[in-house]
Amino acid sequence: MGSIQITTEAGPKVTLPLRRYVDMLAHWQMKAHLLGQTPPFSTDLNNLAPSIRSRERTVKAVSLRATKYWALFLAQRLLQQGKSLEFTAFVSEDIEKDTKSFM
Repeated sequence: MGSIQITTEAGPKVTLPLRRYVDMLAHWQMKAHLLGQTPPFSTDLNNLAPSIRSRERTVKAVSLRATKYWALFLAQRLLQQGKSLEFTAFVSEDIEKDTKSFM
């Protein structure tokens, strides 16, 4: 499924489907405007967006670290019990950054 980007002079860029918290806030603002209602947020979302995006990145990084920790904890426990492990992985290489990612 592709995505759509909506941009207006008065507000932040928004993507469909919703992928970020800022997108959801912007949708609520637009919906209220289209329905002739008072927007739920009086603050300009363009001013809030950088702070929210920074927090989203932090939460995502912490979540990823927690997932990796528990996956490795499980693998260690299984190996200690003498069980064999088999992994399927996808390797992605970024030539410009000279890095590899394993999923």
